[in-house]
Amino acid sequence: MTVYARLAEKCRELRKKAKISQKELAEKIGVDPTLITKFEKNGIKLSAERLNDIFNVLGYELDLSEKKTLLTSA
Repeated sequence: MTVYARLAEKCRELRKKAKISQKELAEKIGVDPTLITKFEKNGIKLSAERLNDIFNVLGYELDLSEKKTLLTSA
């Protein structure tokens, strides 16, 4: 499983836990809802900035600066 696939899985899990639809998440970060769908289903590559936007809305900070990807509660 790729890093993007793992992040996509975590995104879906946290989004559902927060009871936010893909459309609502997309609106909050200013993207088309299909981007969220493609990310969650296929783990498409997104920029670090876009990933940070997504996880910040979900209440988490994403640290991509180390060799390991860290996700911490904001």
